[in-house]
Amino acid sequence: MSLRQQTGRNLGIIAGMDIFSKLLGSITLIVLARLLLPADFGIIAIVYLLLGGINLFSELGFGDAIIQRRDRIEESVNTGFTINLILSGFLFVAIIILAPLWAAFYNDSNITHVTWVLAISILLTSFSFVPSVRLRKDLMFKKFAVTGIVSELSNSCITIYLAFAGWGYWSLVYGGMVSTIVKLLLLYKVSPWKPKIIFDKQIAKELFKYGKHIFAANIIIFINTNVDRAMGGKLIGLTALGYYLMAFQWSTFSKRIMGISEKVMFPTYAKIQGDIPKLKRGYLDTLKYVSMLTFPISLGVFTIAPEFVVVVLGEKWVPAIMPMQILCFYGLFESLSGTTGSVFAAVGKPKILRDLAALRMILLLLFIYFLTFFGGLTGLCLATTIAVVLSAIPSIYYLLQVLDISLTEYFNTLKPIIISTIIALVVTLLIKKYSIDMFYLSTSITLILSFTTFSTVYLIIFALIDRKSLLELVQLVKSFLSLESANN
Repeated sequence: MSLRQQTGRNLGIIAGMDIFSKLLGSITLIVLARLLLPADFGIIAIVYLLLGGINLFSELGFGDAIIQRRDRIEESVNTGFTINLILSGFLFVAIIILAPLWAAFYNDSNITHVTWVLAISILLTSFSFVPSVRLRKDLMFKKFAVTGIVSELSNSCITIYLAFAGWGYWSLVYGGMVSTIVKLLLLYKVSPWKPKIIFDKQIAKELFKYGKHIFAANIIIFINTNVDRAMGGKLIGLTALGYYLMAFQWSTFSKRIMGISEKVMFPTYAKIQGDIPKLKRGYLDTLKYVSMLTFPISLGVFTIAPEFVVVVLGEKWVPAIMPMQILCFYGLFESLSGTTGSVFAAVGKPKILRDLAALRMILLLLFIYFLTFFGGLTGLCLATTIAVVLSAIPSIYYLLQVLDISLTEYFNTLKPIIISTIIALVVTLLIKKYSIDMFYLSTSITLILSFTTFSTVYLIIFALIDRKSLLELVQLVKSFLSLESANN
């Protein structure tokens, strides 16, 4: 199988897994939105904020360093595992000590006990380092996909059952713990690689030399993606934070689609890192196919948000409507700039990732306190969106320089998608407005009409402008299906 075929197959596998995961996650979120309170989601978010920040120090960017590496792989993976395991033990103790202080900062004692329970996941996750890194490096995404699907399914089943039983936010805690355990067990089931306690001082230095830039970027990225939760939980309270989180989940589907390509494209780019023309073609194809989905999804959610919240989530989530519409633009620009990260990492320039992440952090910190303090929930959404939009510009600029892509080539790739999406948006808003005024449609009927109109208009206009790309996408899917059929 050629690298192109293997990449297409892996994209199909990851896309299939992610579509299933998002569908399952969406159904689960809808059910939980009707069973739990906004504050329940706020409590869990604050706990994961602490756990996520501390857990960054367990890997130090070694996973990406090993994927990019070309020699002494076995020793490198086990050296990385050994360091990861030792650090995880220290971090577990640190979390136990910090939990009461974290709870006191947010004035909610429930945070302490939730944090102590979920801290166990840091120890468990350290044992998944070897199989997960090896599966990604060797492009064995089908096996990786199986673990994700089953763990997500177990999470949804346990969480929904406990929520129906009246466990409140504890349903989210125990669902997450079960998911972590199931995924770890499955990784060892599908992976031929088992961890060994090995420490090679020279390899450790080499891993750290590359990984320190990824680690620094990950810390800054973590701040970028979580300072909104930290600031929101403190300034507007856990209930308002719950509205924000619900809006964020539904308005950033485009960002998660970008994540599908990033999982596959980094190890693929790493294999052709010395061939810039091939990297350029691969990136532009990735940008085109990802944007064919992210643009209409982002503006489509913007269009149907008022009806979607009332009909699907319930009346108690109405305060999340405007945040959802604002954050659609966050997801859109994040999906554009997010496609650049795997390129910078693959060509051995992780420093650019760090610098770009630092820029976003500075922009976010400049806006977030002022806008949230005076604008509340809406101000929080505006601050995060403005920071993403402004930081996307230099991200794309450096990408064009590294791959020798002209601005004309870049925008020509996106032009049919942008035109089709804008036309679909305008037509849908006009039809929705005049249909409601003239026929007094119910909220449910308006939701169905808006969704159908937007999807239909987008596909028709795009087919008229760029039929070739649609056919290429169909052919890519067919190739994936034929490869899967042959392998089975």
